[in-house]
Formats: sequence, structure tokens, C-alpha cells
Amino acid sequence: MKAIFCGINSKYIHTNLAIRYLCAYASKHTGGLDLEIFEDTVNSPIDGVLKAILDREPDVLLFSVYIWNVNYIKDLCRLIRQRAPHIVICMGGPEVSHNTEFYLDTGLADFVQRGEGERPAAELLKSIANKTPVPEDLGICYTDDDGKVLSEAYFEPFLDELESPYTEEYLSAIKGRLAYFESSRGCPFSCAFCLSGAHKGVRNFNMEYVKASLLSLWDSGAKTVKFVDRTFNADYRRADEIISFILEHSPHKPKTCFHFEIAADILADSTLKLLSGAPEGLFQVEAGLQSFNPQTLDAVTRKNDTQKVCDNVSKILTCKNVHTHIDLIAGLPHEDFASFRVSFNRAFELGADMLQLGFLKLLYGSVLRQKHKEFGIVFEPDAPYTVIKTDCLSEVEIKKLYDVEDANEKIYNSHRFESSLDYVLKVSKETPFDLFLGFGKQPTMSLDAYTDKLFEYFASRQGVEKSVLRDKMCIDRLSTNNTGILPPSLRVFDDKLGGIARRLDDIPRQKGAKRVVCILYSQNKAVYADYVKNTPPPYQLHYVDI
Repeated sequence: MKAIFCGINSKYIHTNLAIRYLCAYASKHTGGLDLEIFEDTVNSPIDGVLKAILDREPDVLLFSVYIWNVNYIKDLCRLIRQRAPHIVICMGGPEVSHNTEFYLDTGLADFVQRGEGERPAAELLKSIANKTPVPEDLGICYTDDDGKVLSEAYFEPFLDELESPYTEEYLSAIKGRLAYFESSRGCPFSCAFCLSGAHKGVRNFNMEYVKASLLSLWDSGAKTVKFVDRTFNADYRRADEIISFILEHSPHKPKTCFHFEIAADILADSTLKLLSGAPEGLFQVEAGLQSFNPQTLDAVTRKNDTQKVCDNVSKILTCKNVHTHIDLIAGLPHEDFASFRVSFNRAFELGADMLQLGFLKLLYGSVLRQKHKEFGIVFEPDAPYTVIKTDCLSEVEIKKLYDVEDANEKIYNSHRFESSLDYVLKVSKETPFDLFLGFGKQPTMSLDAYTDKLFEYFASRQGVEKSVLRDKMCIDRLSTNNTGILPPSLRVFDDKLGGIARRLDDIPRQKGAKRVVCILYSQNKAVYADYVKNTPPPYQLHYVDI
């Protein structure tokens, strides 16, 4: 019997860790069944993915289902049912664990796993191969001749019994891509919008296994190793040991970034000290703030000390060596437009490298989905189940928040307009929220066209001097774009430019570098940059008096 573990990823750079855990365990515990791994992305034409799967002639397909791939997998399984109805389809993952009956009733799946699937998948495959009864108490749900069998169990294995997913096949495929890694499962918190804390407690993998696996991933050439631990620093001693281990080995290993999701308010001083001494680019942290509204945080059982969050995020940012990402969620209970405006501006003031404005998703199995009527939450019926309105936010107001999100993403998070944005915020006295709301969401256009439109908008703000703004945007452009060509709104044709460029010829440059020169009229200076092919931004700028 041939079984294929199928991972449909959101992007090519991603890899599916879940199917590798399942396949690694099944390979050791199913008596030599023919097992394969198949991966593709939601961006691939579905007919091509269907053909690639059917060409392998599987008897059983096992899908790992998440909010980002569920619609694609539904469509794919409908096609499989039409073309190859004999294939047994199994599904697992957070998206189906709490919506089991739908997949059985529609015939999209023959078996649905509730909970973690390593041992259940192996036992199920043996049952299918040997035509023996399906094991009980492993969270496996199915329909038989007597009707639906819905397991009440939500299976969670002992982590020490699992097999490592980091096989030679996986490690050889990971070079230059993003690798997922978990040193623990579960979460100590029970946020109402999330599933991670739905089943109480945190389970830790053996530390020797963690260290050995990290070294294997590091040597594989992974560009980023992203820890999927829901709260990496839940146990600060354990977090410190892992960070210390990475720091110890970093001088002798390839350049790799390690990403952690943290609870910023419980960051220990010892953890902060370790992070502060790390080489730049080695670590990246993500802290979910979600809101600064105390009533909102209480409603979603988010136990945040917001002042401590701000203090610790500021301490990390002061070191300037750890990329820091913070999150807000729009659409939570009791958060109206004015309240979210306050949350956004407070978060922005922290100066994180990235501020993500996300929108509430009503996940199957989450407390908020069960209580959505209590808060007047209306949401999209299909994945990703995004909030449409609440009793505190109208549809129109949520649309305005999408405008803010788009402008924030393209202006602030892109890091393309740092000098000009700082200048406009300083002189106009506008809040970031209001500035972004005024610019709004723009249709798809080239970077040059976007820059021109932003220049026009920024120039209209109170207190902005157009000549100063032009120079700030030139600085932004030269430090982030190596074409050497300014967009139309920033170009000034000046005979003096040629003379300045010739004078700069006496300054040595790296072989093959392209030098670009620009006059900054408000500063009575010229600025130049030397661009070397395949060098990423930001680019170093040099200033000279005219």
C-alpha cells in the first residue's frame, strides 16, 4: 500500500513540518509501507497538483490542513473524488480538528484526525493496509456502515516517543529556505482568539534533541529557522539555554536568522541580556500586543502587562541588533475605532522594525467563535473567517482600518520611506494612524508611481517644506533602490550635477560599483551611493559639501 503525506504551503519558501513528523513516525512504526512526501503551494494551478499526485498512484492521501490552505485542499479533494474515488483521503491539522463532521458529511475525507497525528496516522495506515478495525482513543473520526464515529479524544502524544522530522531528504531540500522548528508544544495562555492554549499546558522536547536538531538545520543552509513555539519564553531558563547554545555556535556556523514568538511582558532580565549581546541579524523576535485596551484584553483573556510589554520591547530595540516585530489585531471585543487608533499609535511609538496590523479571524474551536454573537461579531463564512463588523466597529470603519494597514505596510514596514516619514510626522504633528488613514489604500502601481503619489500627499501636510521633503525622499530612494533613477517627482535637472560627479571621481570605489549622485538643495550638499551588484539594501550614503 502506498501512502502520500501532502503539504500545501502558502509559499515556495515554506516547508511543511507536520507531514514530516507524521512520515518520520510512520516510517518506523508501520512495518515498511510505501510512504512518500508531496509538497506544493496554494499558488500552483490545481490541475497540475492533481496530476502530480495521481501520477504517483497512491492508495492513501494524508493532508495537513490549515486556515491558509483549506479552501485549496477542499477543491483538490473534490477533484480527487471525481478522478480517483478509490483513494482513501485522511485529513488532520487545526482547521479540521474542530470541524470534523463537515469533512465526513461532505465526503471530502474518509478519516479526520482530532489533535496531533503522529501515532494516530501510523496506526490508521496499518488498519487500512491490514483491513483491521480503526484504533480507538486516538482522536480518529470516520464514517462506517453504522454511521459516524466521532472520537471524543483530542490526541496529544508524549514528545519523547516521536521521530525526528529532520531527515536527509528534508535537510537537503531546505537550503536558502525557511525551516520550521519546535522545541515545545502548547501554550501557557488561553487567548480567546487562538487555538494554541485550548488544551492546557506546555510540553517540551528533550533538550539534547533540540540542540542536535538545531545544528542539523543550521548546517543545512536554512536562511531562517522559525520556532513555532507559541510562547518561546514561557520557561525563561529553557529559553536562555537555547539562546546561549545558538550564541555559542554562531561564530562557526553559516549565517542564519532564528525567529522566536515571545510574550514580551514576561521576558526575564537574563533573556534580555543574552539578546542584547547577540550579533546583529542572528535573532528575530515577534511579540503579540493585540491591543492596549484593558477591557479588550480582559475579554479575550489576554494576560498582558502592557507597560511591561512596552518597556521590554523598548529595551530590545535599544540594542539595535535584534529585528523586532509587533502585532495588533483589529476587530477584538470592546475595541472601537477610537480605541484602536490609540492602540496603533502607542504600538507605533515603540519604533519596532515591523508593526503588523492584522484582522481578527474566527477560527473553528476558538472561544471567540463560540461567543461571537455576544460581541456582535460578524465574519466571513469561508476561510480565513475574517471579521466583517462588530458591535463596536462598523463595516465602514473596518474598511478604513484596511486603508491604514495598507499604508502602514507600504510606507512603514517596507522601510522605503524612513527619512521622509520621520520628517512629516515630526513637523505635521499628525499621529501615524491619521497620516496613514489620510493616504489610504492605493491601487496596484509601480514603486515610482507610488513614490510620486506619496510625495504629493506628504507635501500637502501642514508644516512640510516641499524642498526638504524632496531631499528626504531622495535619501530614502538612494538608500533602498539601486537603480540610480529617481522617480519623476524627485528629479531636478541641474548643470552642476555633472561637475560634482567629476569631482567625486577622485574618491575610490569598489570594482564594478555604479556611483549615483544627487544634490540635496535644502542642505546645500550632495549625496552619493556606490551600488554593487547583488548587494541588498540598505545602501550606505556619503555626503559632500557642494
